Formats: sequence, C-alpha cells, structure tokens
Amino acid sequence: MSQSIKIISEILGIPVENVKEAISQAISLSEERGEPYTLICKKCNNREFCLLLKIIPVPEEYLIDVLGCIIYLDKDEKLSPEIEIIIRFSKIIRTYDKKIAFYIPPELSGKAVKILCREHSPSEEFTLRSLAYEEGIIYDE
Repeated sequence: MSQSIKIISEILGIPVENVKEAISQAISLSEERGEPYTLICKKCNNREFCLLLKIIPVPEEYLIDVLGCIIYLDKDEKLSPEIEIIIRFSKIIRTYDKKIAFYIPPELSGKAVKILCREHSPSEEFTLRSLAYEEGIIYDE
C-alpha cells in the first residue's frame, strides 16, 4: 500500500499523512456502500479532478489500486490549450447532463493535473464519493 500512498500524494498534492487519512475514509466508504470504486476529488481553477481507486479487501488488509484520474469539466467551458492536452491524454470521454468526464490513465494523471492546475494551486481540501460498480468497470482495465 505504500506505493499507492506515494502515487496518491504526488498526483493530488496531499501530504502523506493526509493520504493515509483519505485512504482510511475511502475504505470505510467502500465498506459502507459495498462498492470497490472510490473517488478522491479536489478542485482547482473551478475544475474538479478525482483520483479513481479500486479498494480490494484481502485477509486482514486492503489493496489500493490507483486506476487513474477523472477530470470533470463544465460542458460550456471554452476550449483552451490545457483542455486540448487533457483531451489528448484521455483514454475515455463521457458526457453527463452538465459535465464532461475525461479519464486519464495513471501514468499521465500527475501531468494532467499539473497542466489543469497550472495557474492555480489545488485546494487543500478533498472529498470522497463512491463510484457505482457499473461505471467503475468502464475504467478498470
């Protein structure tokens, strides 16, 4: 799990101590909802980016698999050089009512977040939410 903690810390810009707390909360949420997929989300520049985790229970512990980053943008956001790069990095693009979600694989997630937040530092605060199994498997190769 220490490798996952390091990856999460680097991508989200959260100190390791806070990552441990976030993972603990993610495990609790996963158990409570019975869903293996959890998003740890932050905001910067009025945009939201979420790290997608798959939480796998094994005897006496959990494996945390970092599946990548999902970046949520408003549908009416204007195309910019940053957005063009996000589109090129994206492996899956999905639309919702008022949002577009760009799935970025783990190896490009850190770069995508830095590009997206280039002019603004990400918020220190993060939120957690479950991702329905049916949606999570779309991103789980």
